[in-house]
Amino acid sequence: MLNVKIRHSIRIAFRIAVLFLLSQLLNRAVSQQYAASGFETSIFGWKLRGHTYKMMMAELGLECVTACQSDKRCQSFNFVISVGMCEFNDRTKEASPEDFVPDPDRFYFRRGMNRGKLRQCEVARACNAFE
Repeated sequence: MLNVKIRHSIRIAFRIAVLFLLSQLLNRAVSQQYAASGFETSIFGWKLRGHTYKMMMAELGLECVTACQSDKRCQSFNFVISVGMCEFNDRTKEASPEDFVPDPDRFYFRRGMNRGKLRQCEVARACNAFE
């Protein structure tokens, strides 16, 4: 019984180590790609909370970059590593530093170039079809 528990603990520790190494490799590779596409370097282990307006499943963060670039409301996004999901934000960590918090399961990306300017009603999330 003890050997089974030890083996189980070793497997869990091994999986955590592999996930950590993979996340570091992904961080390095993705950071290089995003720098070339107008995004600042990704920040591993951090997220912007409370400003998500849309989510999307994605196998890689590169899909999030493409979607964010085509959406003028997107100012930044968090990529959830464990489930492969983009969380699109209508703010940046610079605009809301109090909402920039640690999260070991995420990468944060800020859209660097060509960020759209929001109308006041979009900031308040109260636009209607006539504005």
